[in-house]
Amino acid sequence: MIDVDWINRTRTELGITPAELAAMIGWQRPKMSKLLNKQRNLKAEEAQMIQAALLGAAGDSAPGLAEEPAVFVPQARPVPADVEWLRAVAPDARKPILYQLNRAFAALALVAGDQLVVDTAEAAAATGLFIVNVASEIGEADTQLRRRFSTYFVSTDPADPEPVLHDNDGNRIGCIGRVVLALRKFTP
Repeated sequence: MIDVDWINRTRTELGITPAELAAMIGWQRPKMSKLLNKQRNLKAEEAQMIQAALLGAAGDSAPGLAEEPAVFVPQARPVPADVEWLRAVAPDARKPILYQLNRAFAALALVAGDQLVVDTAEAAAATGLFIVNVASEIGEADTQLRRRFSTYFVSTDPADPEPVLHDNDGNRIGCIGRVVLALRKFTP
């Protein structure tokens, strides 16, 4: 479980200062200090972003991070982005975060590497595309791209067409936010 103690322990093992961690995820140093000193709560989307930054900095042979790799590859992961740029490209988003897709979604015309601006202030609604976390009873979690129809989240993956909001495997699902913009980098 990602909490402030895990963040402090991991960044210390990696030799990353609070200021460096703040810069890695595009935060100001005072905001990071308040979080690390437990003067503010850690939000789910922040935990994901910090985890991605720390594990990315760890590489393959970081001390204290020698666990077996997870059996899943998240469909999307948060990536650092300039807050002013996010507000410029998605002015109506109240709490924008940038995610990058790790795989293609042909039905949605999305390819691996596409970036999604996600408004974390928006909860699941009747329609739309959402970034969600699916957590199993044994503590594994996966970040996925889902559509919402009526009362169910429905996977965009044809290999996994079943609704996941309430399933028989004990999985829990949490909505991170609604996708408000998809971006693709073109290289000449």
